[in-house]
Amino acid sequence: MSADSAFMALCFSEARKGMGMTSPNPMVGAVVVRNGEILSVGYHLRDGSAHAEVEALQKLSLSETSGATLYVNLEPCCHYGRTPPCTLAILSAKIARVVVANLDPDARVAGNGIEILRSHGVVVDVGVLAEQGERLNSIYFHNRRTGRPYIVLKAAMTLDGKVATRTGDSKWISGEESRYFSQGLRRRLKAILIGKNTLVEDNPRLNCRFPGAENKPLDKIVFTTNPEHVQVSPQFHDLAQTPGRAFALNASSPDVFLSFCKEQRIDSVLVEGGGKVLQWFVKNNLADRCILFYRPCFMGNDGCSVIAGAGPAKLSELADFSVVETRVLGNNIMIDLCRGDPLCLQD
Repeated sequence: MSADSAFMALCFSEARKGMGMTSPNPMVGAVVVRNGEILSVGYHLRDGSAHAEVEALQKLSLSETSGATLYVNLEPCCHYGRTPPCTLAILSAKIARVVVANLDPDARVAGNGIEILRSHGVVVDVGVLAEQGERLNSIYFHNRRTGRPYIVLKAAMTLDGKVATRTGDSKWISGEESRYFSQGLRRRLKAILIGKNTLVEDNPRLNCRFPGAENKPLDKIVFTTNPEHVQVSPQFHDLAQTPGRAFALNASSPDVFLSFCKEQRIDSVLVEGGGKVLQWFVKNNLADRCILFYRPCFMGNDGCSVIAGAGPAKLSELADFSVVETRVLGNNIMIDLCRGDPLCLQD
């Protein structure tokens, strides 16, 4: 491995420290190097905090940064937002060379950060470990390039597709290993979504319990035709006490839902049911990914189906998913399905 690749790999390690906290911003790490010696490292801690480049540079004096090389996995920003442009911090630190893994697809940057640095005499090299960088921030890139969130459907069921008994008993169909995997999804994704019936019947907290990420601000979305009624319910009040925002949304159409996500800066959604909600996403072709956990047993016709409601009349009307992976988790079988490229959900 070349020196540039080794230092960029360290950038990725730093960037991962912000996993689950930076959305809708990307995960970014930075390393300052002089004569092969690491002087400083930094990462983007959370949305709204200082960017990785600033975190790394502010630990050093001008005499240390002048003439040094800065490694960063994403193109430095060049616009004013909640923080000043990183290009300004780099120029002020008199960095001589910047090494970047990926260009930033954000329209406010999109190569302009690189051009600003080069126009001021900074040597910039782009593309070091670009494939790994693309994988790390795959959800961010998807959101910036398509303008829509990455939507993952998740369900646990018996082999005959039942998610609960006729009395509504569903804890636990999935095993401990599957639930641990699901908490990893909650850590990685921005929002979690359920229907009103699931809220009222189960009174879930929908928080993140992944080790080390218990305080992640996970946004909660409840689908309902009567948001005002749901918002005053005790179950919604309990939901709103967990870290992150809570919304009651009447998604009358896919456009309404996608516009809501754009307005609220939600770049990814984990849909956890119930059956009518899952059907809505499948019917409207909004599901990019499905993570299904099967318990090796059968429940019978009177159980609650994972997809509620009527389906198409003809097989030709079905829209297939592609199989990404199958895995045994304890005594469950996990099937990972996707449409389009399977983005990195856990790294």
